[in-house]
Amino acid sequence: MKCEKLSPTDADALLRFFCQLVDQDSERVERPEDALQLDHDKEVAWINGLLEKERAGEVAALCVLNDEAVIVGLGEVERRPRWIERHVAEIRFGLLPGCLDEGCELVRQLEQRATFMGIELLYYFHLATQSQGIAVLEACGFELSGELPGYYKKEQGYVDRVFYSKTLGVSHCC
Repeated sequence: MKCEKLSPTDADALLRFFCQLVDQDSERVERPEDALQLDHDKEVAWINGLLEKERAGEVAALCVLNDEAVIVGLGEVERRPRWIERHVAEIRFGLLPGCLDEGCELVRQLEQRATFMGIELLYYFHLATQSQGIAVLEACGFELSGELPGYYKKEQGYVDRVFYSKTLGVSHCC
């Protein structure tokens, strides 16, 4: 497995990954009909927008590939915009089911990039039923910070939103 930066040439592979993720992971917020609205041009535009934010130092994004060089996960850290919270970033990722090790590597590498960006605190939120994402975070040392009961409304009822966080060391690199 390896982690790589995104490129516009990854658009089709990333689109395949996202459609597969939405299809296989019933705990995603996205719906299959949302994924069907995407196409190559929209994916290229999204990647280019992400790369622009990355150049500005606001985002770090990586995809993780399995041993067959297929994208099995995508993650990003995004700095908070207000001056008083610029040391904080949200970490988010999508990961195909059964890719726990790849997810842990993705999060570790995103943590390194966040530290280099001067991020001191990462936070994550998702459905409380998102067991693989939570398992990845817990394996990487994130701690449960809180919960909002009944936050997500699904067909079968309400699902809590959970928040995880991790304090990082700060890099003083130039």
